Amino acid sequence: EENRYIEALRLDENGSNMFMNQRSFKRMPYLKFLHLSKVAYVGNFEDSLSELRWLEWEKCPNYFGVTNLHLEKLLILDLSYGYISHEWRGWSSIKMERLKVLNLSHCFDLVITPNLSAFKSLEILILEYCHKLEEIDPSIGDAKFLTSLNLSNCLKLKKLPSQLGELKRLTSLNLSNCLQLKKLPSQLGELKHLTSLNLSNCLKLKKLPSQLGELKRLISLNLSSCETLEELPKEMGKLEELKELTIHFVKIEEIPPSIGSLTKLEILNAHACKSLVGLPDSISHLVNLSTLDLRWCNEFKNLPESIGSLVKLQRLLLGNMLLPFEDDSWYYWDPSADYQFNRIPDSIGKLVSLTELHLTCAKISELPNFIGDLKSLKILKIVGCKDLSNLPSTLSKLVKLEELDATVCKSLKGGVPINGLSSLKILRLGKLGHAALTELTYLNLNRCESIRNLPDLSLFDNLRELHIRGCSNLPDNIPGLERVELVFPLSRKRGNCKASTN
Repeated sequence: EENRYIEALRLDENGSNMFMNQRSFKRMPYLKFLHLSKVAYVGNFEDSLSELRWLEWEKCPNYFGVTNLHLEKLLILDLSYGYISHEWRGWSSIKMERLKVLNLSHCFDLVITPNLSAFKSLEILILEYCHKLEEIDPSIGDAKFLTSLNLSNCLKLKKLPSQLGELKRLTSLNLSNCLQLKKLPSQLGELKHLTSLNLSNCLKLKKLPSQLGELKRLISLNLSSCETLEELPKEMGKLEELKELTIHFVKIEEIPPSIGSLTKLEILNAHACKSLVGLPDSISHLVNLSTLDLRWCNEFKNLPESIGSLVKLQRLLLGNMLLPFEDDSWYYWDPSADYQFNRIPDSIGKLVSLTELHLTCAKISELPNFIGDLKSLKILKIVGCKDLSNLPSTLSKLVKLEELDATVCKSLKGGVPINGLSSLKILRLGKLGHAALTELTYLNLNRCESIRNLPDLSLFDNLRELHIRGCSNLPDNIPGLERVELVFPLSRKRGNCKASTN
């Protein structure tokens, strides 16, 4: 008897074979979704599963004993974690002319991709984590409608076929963690619709083809951790639609001047480019740049004066990326890897859109007065500026500043001009100026041993959390302390601090 109401079915190895066979499927003529797990079938499946749209065959066995299985309406085939190879009989036995998605991820026995000539409508091909995959069959060029190709974590893949250039509709190509990939085909430049190219952690990739510049629609390019990459091609300047460029942990010494042609670039992530010494003056042409990350670029020496032209820049990150210890008050950085940057160009004061500025640079000895011109600034981190002795009075002009972190500024002697910082919510300092910080909610002064007094905390209407562990010179009675909800340490016994809530 037919069951016309069943459209989705999940079967696993626990008894499924005892009651499900080819005749059972014939009684479900409207079945559209089928999920099989560790299930194997044999027999004639003629006139079965003709309406199936989605087949997920988890841990599909390499043996295929099914005949006359015509899945003419199948759109999605998920064989992830299967034990199949390119010689699996199912490739030729199952008729799937309309298939749009083929998921072969985690198929650890796959050494060569199957012949894809029959999949004329295929749009998405997923091959990630096929650890033994060494070769892409040239028939991939027949998948003319392919828009997404994911080959990430194919650890043994060494090259790509030239037929890749025939995928004119491809928009996304992911080759991240292809550890053996040494070269990209010149035909890469023929992928005229490509918008995303991920080459991160391709450790043996030494050079990018000049044809890369032909990818006129490319929006995102990720080259992070391509450790042997020698240089960025000058042709990169032709990527007129590029919005995000990630090159962190790449050992390049310079960025080509042609980068100035990337007028739509919004994010330049170059942190941990430890050989990078500077930026070209042409960076001033990046009129849409919003984030510039240069942390951990230990050899980086200067910013060009032209950086003041980046009127849309919101985040400028310079210096070592410091990690807080457990109590969130002390930071670690390697003194032997001190950031070489020591001078802030005057033109930074023109960055009217800047909201976040990191200057964790040990060699900076002063902050210029023009820092007060950064009217949009919300976060200022000068952690680890061990030679910094004073903060400029113009700091008080930063009326939108919400977080100020000057932890481990060991030479800081003067007061902190925070009287005008009415929006300040988080303050981490070695010295505390006296001000009515109406919006302050969190204050961390751990191990500020030189602090001998605090202002009346009742002036801080919104202060909810105070950290004073290791403030050994504070008096027993801190005015207004009883109004703070959370005080650490909670008692004198839990930390080296004389202040308590008692």
